[in-house]
Amino acid sequence: MNLKKIVVFVFILIHFYGKPQSEDVFLFSAFPETMYFPFNEDSLQLIIIPHYDHWLQKGTHYDRIHPRGGSWFDHKTPPINIYLWRNRKGKIVKAYNTAVDSAHIDGMQIGLRSTDYINRTDFSSLGLELRDFSEFNRCFKFYGENNKVGLVDIKGNILVSAGFDNIQRLWSSYGASNILLVEKDGKIGLLDSDLKELFPPVFTEYPECIGHYIKVVKNKKCGLIDEKGTMLIDLVYDEVKPIHDSLYIGLIYQDSSELEKLRLNTHWNWGYKVKDCTVFSKDFKVITELKNYEYIYYWGIKRFIVKRNNQFGVLNHKGETIIPLAYDELSVDNGYYLAYKDCKCGLIDMKGKLVLPIEFESVEFYEKAIYVTQNELIGVYNDQFRLIAEPQFKEKKWEMGTYILIRQNGSRGYVVHLKTKCPYYESPEGKRIEL
Repeated sequence: MNLKKIVVFVFILIHFYGKPQSEDVFLFSAFPETMYFPFNEDSLQLIIIPHYDHWLQKGTHYDRIHPRGGSWFDHKTPPINIYLWRNRKGKIVKAYNTAVDSAHIDGMQIGLRSTDYINRTDFSSLGLELRDFSEFNRCFKFYGENNKVGLVDIKGNILVSAGFDNIQRLWSSYGASNILLVEKDGKIGLLDSDLKELFPPVFTEYPECIGHYIKVVKNKKCGLIDEKGTMLIDLVYDEVKPIHDSLYIGLIYQDSSELEKLRLNTHWNWGYKVKDCTVFSKDFKVITELKNYEYIYYWGIKRFIVKRNNQFGVLNHKGETIIPLAYDELSVDNGYYLAYKDCKCGLIDMKGKLVLPIEFESVEFYEKAIYVTQNELIGVYNDQFRLIAEPQFKEKKWEMGTYILIRQNGSRGYVVHLKTKCPYYESPEGKRIEL
């Protein structure tokens, strides 16, 4: 046994057999220690006992200078953790469980819901920071009969009765919110920062923060509320999502029962098999309703790609037509719509203007160049859609920052993309054109 193990062993023996020791040594022992708060204005002192095992050691020097009140020793064995409030005479007037007795299922320990006793930094008049105290809006989480959960304040007053299966804080991308979630019989309710009930446990899925709002789900239908519990978007949609400029959309799918299967599909996007899409303004007024489409997808600045009768087009957030439903396929590439018609493709800008004719087999962006293929020959445009080289090359190869373009007869042109030079095209005949 090495020296470190011997020292620890002797230290534990001294601790358990009650030999005199200084208060400081005891506070930094290997065991979590009981914490004593100052007496409050009601002359009650909060005592948090992290582990009952410590209370079985009745004769230590530390016990004598911190009397715990003889009435406690007449009680039966308490749960592992407990909150106590005692008066100045040492009598315990309030007691709440902070954790249930340990239990084991399939070799795993469960039920130990304890306070954070390690993070001891300054916390106002408490003199320490308790995770649950800050997490539950300056309250402590306690357990009543049948392991039901409630909240008490620093004076031991019950603020939320122990009637819930669980209480937890709602978290968002901005951090902790002021909303508390209460769970009962598998359903979720909400409490505000003052612990007033916003909604009883009626929601069938855990709420989710969307920006500064909260998405709630009841019987697989989504809606949106604010932190005051005001219903902003009714619970009638299969999905609710934010989009550009604080706009929101409510989606109804063609077959709501298939929604989970769609989500499990690795290639699924939320616009697939959408039947109706309602667009809401930032103050949640209905702007437009896009109905009876086979496909609706938000992509672009206040733009939706839609499909009906196997033809694609683009609408804006007001439902106005930007690109008519006249194309076999539409997708977004480099800030433009790549439009297909009769196996040919071209480019349309976000305003609906055709900037590259629908006459190519493929269109490929690379920095300031656009490479097109027409009749299996490669040509070049610049990013302002000015023709640089007619389609004439059979092959394109990349080498050291340059695309080499090769004609059928083997002659070569070049598109130079070096960062140190302005990009340019050089024809097989030696003519140079800046992109």
